[in-house]
Amino acid sequence: VYSASARGRGRVAASRQIAMDMDASNSSTPRCHGSSAVRLAMISMCPKQHWLDAITPWLFHHQQVTYLNVGANKGFNVWSMMQRMHLAENYTNRDWRAEMDVYMRAQGIRTCRSKGETECGKSGEGLCGVCGACKELPPTLVRPVDATFRRLDVHAVELIRENTDWLRWAFARFGVRGSILHAGASNVSGSTMVRAAKFGDEGVFVGTASKVTTDSDADDPLAATVPAQTFSPVRILTIEQYAREEGIRHIHLASIDAEGQDALIIEGMQNLLDAARVDVLEFEYHHIGYWKKTDRSLEATLKWLQRRREPFRCYWQAANGCLAPASPPCWVAAFEIRKMSNLVCVREGAGAPHQELVRLANACA
Repeated sequence: VYSASARGRGRVAASRQIAMDMDASNSSTPRCHGSSAVRLAMISMCPKQHWLDAITPWLFHHQQVTYLNVGANKGFNVWSMMQRMHLAENYTNRDWRAEMDVYMRAQGIRTCRSKGETECGKSGEGLCGVCGACKELPPTLVRPVDATFRRLDVHAVELIRENTDWLRWAFARFGVRGSILHAGASNVSGSTMVRAAKFGDEGVFVGTASKVTTDSDADDPLAATVPAQTFSPVRILTIEQYAREEGIRHIHLASIDAEGQDALIIEGMQNLLDAARVDVLEFEYHHIGYWKKTDRSLEATLKWLQRRREPFRCYWQAANGCLAPASPPCWVAAFEIRKMSNLVCVREGAGAPHQELVRLANACA
C-alpha cells in the first residue's frame, strides 16, 4: 500500500520518464537497438518504406523535387514516386505492369532468360521484380494544404538496354517528366562490356565481378566462355559527371539498386555528398558484385558516408517498416551479413528527413 505522497512521487517519476522518452524520440541521435537490430537487418530484403511516407510531407514543401534512380530496372520505383507525389492518381503499379504486355506485343517480345524460351512473356516472370512490385498498392498520403510542390524531375540510369527501351516507352505513355540514360554508374567514368540481356532480366552486371575499367572488360574470364557477340560496350560514368551533364543542382532522394555496384556508385557521388547536394540516399547491400568479401564491406561504406563534410547516418530498412541504426556507434560486426538487404541514409543537416528517421528508429527501439 502506497501513501498519497508516495503515489504523488510515483506520478512525478512517471511524468519524468514520459518526458525523457519524448526527448529521446525527438533526439538528433538515434538510440542503438542492440541485438534486435541484427534481426531487422536479416529481414531487410523487401522492406516497407514507412520512412518514405514520413518524409513525403517534406518533399511536398519543395516546388521542384529531384529523384535519382540508379538501376531503374522496370521503373516501379519511379512509378511509385509519381503516385506518391499525386502525379498518377488514376493509375496503379498494376497499370504499369499491364502496359508492359502492350509494349511486349508491340515489340514482338515473348521471352526472357528466367524461364523457358516460350514461357517468360506469357507468365510475366521477372517483370515484377523479386519483391512483387506490381502488386504494391499506391501510397495513401494526403497532399498538405500548404504544399508548394509543382514538379517531379526523374533521372533514371539503367544498364540493360532492353529495360531502357521499355522505360522510354513507359515515360512517354504515362507522362513521366524525366531523363533516361542507358549506362552503368560507378566510381570512375569510361566503358565496359556487358553481357546481353532479355526483357525481364535483373541479374546482369558488368563482367563477372562487376568490374569497371576505363576501356572494357574484353579480357574478363567470362568472355572466354560466352560467344563474343553476346557482349556489347556500355558507357560507365560517375553520378557526379551525370549531374554535371544534366545540370542537376540538388538531389532530394537517390535510390540505388545496382546488382552489387552500389558501394562504387556511392563513392562516385563524393563531391555531391560533401557539398550537401544530396539529402536522402537508399541502396541495396548484397553478396554479389563489389560486396564480395575482397572488394567492399558495408562497415567501410557506412564509415565513409559518416566522414563526409556533412555526415550521413544510415539505417536498416526492415520488412515490418522499422528502422534500425547501422552507422557507428551502433555498428556491430554481425551487420556484415552479405545478403540481399536494404539501407537508407540521411544527411544529418537535412533537417526534417533526418529528424523523421531518428523518430522512426527510436520508436522501433
